[in-house]
Amino acid sequence: MIDVAKHLGSLSFTIWEKMLHIVTYTPVTMDPNTATSSLVISDDLATVNITSDVQDVPSNPERFYPSACVLGSEGFSSGKHCWEVQVEDRTFWALGVVSQSSGRVRFLHIQLAAGCWVIHLRKGKYAACTTPWTPLTLKKKPQRI
Repeated sequence: MIDVAKHLGSLSFTIWEKMLHIVTYTPVTMDPNTATSSLVISDDLATVNITSDVQDVPSNPERFYPSACVLGSEGFSSGKHCWEVQVEDRTFWALGVVSQSSGRVRFLHIQLAAGCWVIHLRKGKYAACTTPWTPLTLKKKPQRI
């Protein structure tokens, strides 16, 4: 008799091992010039957290205001790209990509029509930020997105 759990575990490992040769890891570096004043970016520009203490940041056209957003320092116009974001025990988060043309100095209406592709956890519920929002059902709470 076949041990299905053992077989699937072995298959998962084999696929993961092959993916290591296909996918390259590139860390995302945050662009502090785009971060709203309610975000704290780590010294290595790799981690971002929201704070109730407003940061003293200079006003500039690249900066999001008042939406709590920050862009990665490198933009893309084509190709396939992936990132892993640790959400672990967070009770609220929103992750996504935005087009270059998305507005910065206004409330960012998170939707596809505005050039935003976003998923979030809010009030204990996961959703894709479409119009209307699309509920997402997960089997377990994710640690990484």
